[in-house]
Amino acid sequence: PVLSPERQTWAGCWLDPALWVLESTAGDAGNSYRWLSSLLFGREAFDEMDALAGSAPVGSDGATALLGPSQMDVSRLGMNLGGLQFPVPFTVTDLGRPQIVRSAIEAMAFAARSNLEQAEELTGMKSVQIPVGGGMTRSKTFVRVLTDVLEREVVLAPGPDVSSVGAYLCARKGISDFGSLGEAAASVRPRPRTVEPD
Repeated sequence: PVLSPERQTWAGCWLDPALWVLESTAGDAGNSYRWLSSLLFGREAFDEMDALAGSAPVGSDGATALLGPSQMDVSRLGMNLGGLQFPVPFTVTDLGRPQIVRSAIEAMAFAARSNLEQAEELTGMKSVQIPVGGGMTRSKTFVRVLTDVLEREVVLAPGPDVSSVGAYLCARKGISDFGSLGEAAASVRPRPRTVEPD
């Protein structure tokens, strides 16, 4: 296993006994985004948020969101402060929901980049393609911003439910439907989509 000398990341056993996992995670991005939706719309309005974020310019007209996702540091786990910052006075700016939502997406993308760079520094390896899955991949704007911020090719899972599919395949291996996890994974035959950075 690769261990962080400053205890910033997690390391643990992997499903394959010959491998280990190094985790440098940005945290609970999905729930932060859900909270923002509830705050701005009073409900889950993800499609509307995606359209608004896509209409805002890069840099969100100076708005900044600090809603939780950040570089992982296990040595300092606990509650942090967060919030939204934007240029004032409002009589001079035209900030609204588009900029606030985009700033949250940009913050998540930069948190992902920071964690990727931390993992690469620890392992001494650099990823050329970045596989991406999960609920946030439903947002076209998030996928676009993430790809551009990472400045690398993103390989997008065919659906957002990658954890559920993985658990399903592990269960099928556990009841001997498959001889190995590799065989189980090969049975899914996903058709990922590659997104190039702009």
